[in-house]
Amino acid sequence: MFKKLMVAVDFDEGRGEFLKCLGGLKDFGVREAVVAFCVDVPDIAGVRASLKEILGGELDALCEIARQSGIEAHSEILIGSPASTMADAGERLGCSMIVVASRIRTLFGETIMGSAAHTAMCHARLPLLVLRLRESDEETSCRNWPCLPLERILFPTDFSDNAEHALRTVKALVERTKTAVTLLHVQDQGKWGRHLESRLDEFNRIDRDRMARISDDLTKSGAADVTLDLRTGYPAREVIAAAGEKGVSCVVMGSQGRGFFGEMAIGSVSHNVARRAPVPVLLIPAVLP
Repeated sequence: MFKKLMVAVDFDEGRGEFLKCLGGLKDFGVREAVVAFCVDVPDIAGVRASLKEILGGELDALCEIARQSGIEAHSEILIGSPASTMADAGERLGCSMIVVASRIRTLFGETIMGSAAHTAMCHARLPLLVLRLRESDEETSCRNWPCLPLERILFPTDFSDNAEHALRTVKALVERTKTAVTLLHVQDQGKWGRHLESRLDEFNRIDRDRMARISDDLTKSGAADVTLDLRTGYPAREVIAAAGEKGVSCVVMGSQGRGFFGEMAIGSVSHNVARRAPVPVLLIPAVLP
């Protein structure tokens, strides 16, 4: 399902650590990776050759790390505004997913997102996998899926078209791995007024029925277990809390929700989840008409 990846890298400490995890994605069809570094400079004669001379050794070393995990890899130096260049290159090179990494500093638990990760997250037109690196005084390491087995997917849904599209990815992952799924819907507390509060039970019944139908579909696809989680609160906060609960390996969700009006920018809920969830997050973009 994801045969070719674009791996967006920064030249900072620990940049090669998450490349060791790519072998864990082979179960999902991954066979090839493009290790890409984007620099915003004028694309004039000689610039690309100079950058390749300066950065080529570093990029070759990163490609070798990917190869050691069983993934064929080559490098690309991209020149131009990262906001558009990275997305355009992913499509031009035939990639089916972009992979980036962010770091969690263990002292305070905050997430530090590098420029490559932030740019890719905000402007990706392809599925985007945000991996997690844990940083301490001693090391920078990946202690999550895909280095560890995929045990449970958290799938938050607002029943939008984009969520329905993301569900297809969840089903494909389930068919390949038979993993368990937690299906989460959050009644948005920020949208409730006193005039709607009396109808909360009614809306909960409607949404439980929707969730039950999705659960049946996932069970037929081979899910080991499907757990339904219906909450009231602020969506980003509740999704992040659920992602930290025992057994969740990753979050798969749409990158836009009901407020999507045709723009490619990431939605605020998925943006916050991708930045702050303690586990990897796979964002599935909307399909534009």
